[in-house]
Amino acid sequence: MGRLSKGDYYMVKLLVYKIKSKIPVDFSQVFFFDILSKVFMLAITIILIRFMVPAEYADIVKFTALSSFNFGVFGEGIALTFIRYSTEQFSRGKKNSLALHTKVSLMLLILSIIAIGLAPLLAKVYNMANTVVIYSIIYGFLIALINMNLAYFQSRELYVQSGMINNIKNIFILLGIGSFLLIFHELRVISVILLFIFSSIVTFCYGLYKIYKSKQVKNILLDFYDFKLMIKESLWVLVYLILLNLFNQMDIIMISNLLTNKDVALYGIAFKYYSLLLTLLPSIKAVLRVRTSKVEFVDSKEHRKEFVLQWLKKTWFIVFLSCVVIILLSGLFMPHINGHQYDDAIPAFNILVVGVGISYMFASNISIMMSARRYKELCFLAAISLAFNVFSNWLLIPIYGINAAAATTIVSHAILNMSTTLFIIYDKRELKV
Repeated sequence: MGRLSKGDYYMVKLLVYKIKSKIPVDFSQVFFFDILSKVFMLAITIILIRFMVPAEYADIVKFTALSSFNFGVFGEGIALTFIRYSTEQFSRGKKNSLALHTKVSLMLLILSIIAIGLAPLLAKVYNMANTVVIYSIIYGFLIALINMNLAYFQSRELYVQSGMINNIKNIFILLGIGSFLLIFHELRVISVILLFIFSSIVTFCYGLYKIYKSKQVKNILLDFYDFKLMIKESLWVLVYLILLNLFNQMDIIMISNLLTNKDVALYGIAFKYYSLLLTLLPSIKAVLRVRTSKVEFVDSKEHRKEFVLQWLKKTWFIVFLSCVVIILLSGLFMPHINGHQYDDAIPAFNILVVGVGISYMFASNISIMMSARRYKELCFLAAISLAFNVFSNWLLIPIYGINAAAATTIVSHAILNMSTTLFIIYDKRELKV
């Protein structure tokens, strides 16, 4: 292989320039750090799969599933509302959100203490030990607190700061797992769980330091007007996310109770790679949450409708082509990564790949619905999807196993995404601000 000629060098440079000119700076910044995060996550996932037996990895799947539920219901819902409210106020020339961030973070700490009291109930639902459930609750709320720190930076459009903090946790986890293997030559479930928690504490504290460094914090807890207004607005968002996370968790809950730990591990692997394929989705949504919270989206239904239609037109072909290629290649790359003991996860993964395409094509919908403040309608559509999800999982999982869980998850998301698209297109209401 020789060096690039001068002509080839300038062609590559021109291509890079054109790509950069097509991708907005905010998207490219978030994409870079999110892709970096997913590289770390992929490395962590492969190591855990390779060095843990299926029964132990099943415990990790349940631990991360329950912690994701806690984060999804509380952390994500409050962070979504915080970004939407804070960005809109900022775009209208109003005050910053430091005091609001403080109050919301304190509320999350209080909620985490209350949630620990629900550990016995959650242990029965997820078929887990009480201790692991408590660790899951703690980890879930730590992720929620980290997400609030990221939300603060994102609402100010400081995507580089947000991306750097988001990767600290994964770096610590990867280094810790490597140390365990070098010293003990094995990975224990409890050691991995405690490592996840410790890494999250470090990341949260560093985020707080970056936010409050050189800031005036005097009287920061005196004025609760913005906090009350945001919480009032977030109630329907929280209801929506409770419904959304219930049907996101329904597959794991049903598999845990109707099938074996081996099935939980198989589905966990398929779902983990599904999540990794959604690498760009959090980046896209992070930017969209900020963009769609600005005045032009909040005040104009035509602007919202046009944006959704343009998004669909620009994404459908590349999404379709990518999904076809991944499905065709999955039988080649997954056995090499996971080992042949997990080959039964491949069909479920292929089904979930269809869901990846749907998620990217309809990525703008939820942010658009929230910018229009159609929270009740969003909850209604999520409730329909949840009802379909519960009934289908209960009916089909005992017959078709994890493949039924994957198919039900995808169809449920499709119902929600397509119905929100139709709602945005035919929405006639003018928003009064």
